[in-house]
Amino acid sequence: MPRSPRDLGPRILAAAHDAGGCNAVAPVLKELAARRMPLSIFADGPSYELLSKQALDVQRLELEEAGTRVGPLFDSCQPKLIVVGNSCGPSLEDRFVVEARKRKGPSVGILDSWLLYDRRFSDGTDPWAFLPDTLVVMDTTAKNDMVGLGAPPERLLPLGQPQFDQLQIRGKAFGEATRQSVRASLGVPS
Repeated sequence: MPRSPRDLGPRILAAAHDAGGCNAVAPVLKELAARRMPLSIFADGPSYELLSKQALDVQRLELEEAGTRVGPLFDSCQPKLIVVGNSCGPSLEDRFVVEARKRKGPSVGILDSWLLYDRRFSDGTDPWAFLPDTLVVMDTTAKNDMVGLGAPPERLLPLGQPQFDQLQIRGKAFGEATRQSVRASLGVPS
């Protein structure tokens, strides 16, 4: 008989929608999965395909269904932490952050770029309505820019961006011969 999500112990729920936010949160989700943390990942939009290709156990949750499905999902899983990417416009991340806040559960998001800060978390009136409890930002520049726009500084944590860590790994796979060939074709010195 399959176990219910409650039988798995403290559960982490994750949500991603747009590609940029998905790419920022994916390395964290892969690390959590590698550590065998009880993790349930939900995605819509481009994130579903991106996460599926990374061999993560992801479930599709369409935004149109999220309004009626997120509450029962939280009821059944009893999550201890919510981890989200970020998107511009309505997204799964927004629904998960709001539900976590309603239930007084912690949420952590990872910012993917230095653009449109006040649009990513806006409900159209409050630019920070969907801001997670803690938002990991790339650097102090991002934090200062967001604070300048009115974001609460105590919720912004400049730790870097996990996707950037993958650049070094990708660069090693690229190979020196290929790197030199590309540089030569572009006329770029070493």
